[in-house]
Amino acid sequence: MEQNSALKIIRYGTSAEQKFIDEFKNEFDLLVINGNMISHASKAISKFVATRKFSYIIDPLTHSLQHDIQYIKGKNGKIKSSIKKMVDNYSDFVKEKIIDQERVLVPSDFESESILKDFTSKVLDFQKNHVIETSKERDYYKYLQYTKVTFEPKWLIVPYFMMNTKNYKKWIEINVQMINYSLQEYELDSLAAQLVIEKDILEDAYYIEDIISKYSSYGIRNLLLWVDDFSAFESSRLLLNNFCKLIEGLSDNGINVYNLYGDYFSVLLCHEKSKAKLQGVCHGIEYGEKRAIVPVGGGIPVNKYYLYPIHQRVEYGRVATLLRYLGILPDDYQRYYSDICNCEQCTEVIKDNLDNFAYYGDSKPIEIKRKTGATISRQYPTTEAKALCINHFLYNKLKEWNSISTNDLLDLIDESIKSAEEYSPILGYDLVGTYELWKEVLYTHE
Repeated sequence: MEQNSALKIIRYGTSAEQKFIDEFKNEFDLLVINGNMISHASKAISKFVATRKFSYIIDPLTHSLQHDIQYIKGKNGKIKSSIKKMVDNYSDFVKEKIIDQERVLVPSDFESESILKDFTSKVLDFQKNHVIETSKERDYYKYLQYTKVTFEPKWLIVPYFMMNTKNYKKWIEINVQMINYSLQEYELDSLAAQLVIEKDILEDAYYIEDIISKYSSYGIRNLLLWVDDFSAFESSRLLLNNFCKLIEGLSDNGINVYNLYGDYFSVLLCHEKSKAKLQGVCHGIEYGEKRAIVPVGGGIPVNKYYLYPIHQRVEYGRVATLLRYLGILPDDYQRYYSDICNCEQCTEVIKDNLDNFAYYGDSKPIEIKRKTGATISRQYPTTEAKALCINHFLYNKLKEWNSISTNDLLDLIDESIKSAEEYSPILGYDLVGTYELWKEVLYTHE
């Protein structure tokens, strides 16, 4: 079986993640950076990208300017500084609406062709020039010029707005018109459209067919897909089938589709035998296999271990319980390596002593003050345990990529079904049904 050519894409989250991205930089093909993030920490991220010679793209996050204004305001009630810095690169019209008037963008704001053209152009210019303009002020710039490093992103992302069945008729025309304007300024191969939709779009064939038709009509070659809070582990047959139909329809029209937030199901769709063919999948550092379009607050972090045989992050305590049930814990490290994981991180930590598996679960108590004034204690992963879980996660994601190049598509699903059945007395039986559903969907689209 030939080496798979799909792009392995990683997402930049925080400055603390730089060391992990740097360690794995030769294993991933593309780095995604959010526009507000690079605007907020411009010098640090621009230097990181330029000096490490990453292939990267900047997500302009234009969709964030259309939702309820509360989502771009901080706790002080003001527009977040990272959003202000990002919007400062966009057209004066946008700055006036977002910063001065503190209101979001609506379809009627773009009735003027000149306003929409200027908005499109400014957003593209921001992506194209941000790293190079920031780097010109730094000592490393001349050296990198000498080594002929390119400072520009792999693609410029066409501005975009989120669509659902309620707003579709208004935003679809604006979205495709921005593709048209972008193609008037830039070559086809230098651009990527971004399609951001809520799940209700996938429940109606009309919208799927219309999206395929409209996005294909401009001849775009690259499309970044983001379905709101979409997880193949939690989706119905209808959603999975229509997710595949959307990808297949776009692919049949010559569009390379990349899932911006994808789990193992999306990796399987990169298999050469998949009709619904993705050309790449993105995730973050130990997270980001799904994401809600509108931000939601996170809870207290817990130690999670990526359980490769079922391709999911599972709480450390549940994994330990499972390993004891399987007879691997307390001391059968050889079975651990053969049946669970033999990645570089595991072999380095565990060696020949499964007592060391406990390092993945190390935590420390922290005090949390509730709104009532009461203080409670919660366990929080140690920095060392967090690093172990991140490295383990990334090694296993790379193993998944390798597996689709060396195994039959449906054989991979059968392996997961077998593991889910074996683990079901501890983790429950639902996961078996999930993988059986995947098999039916993939068989339809194989």
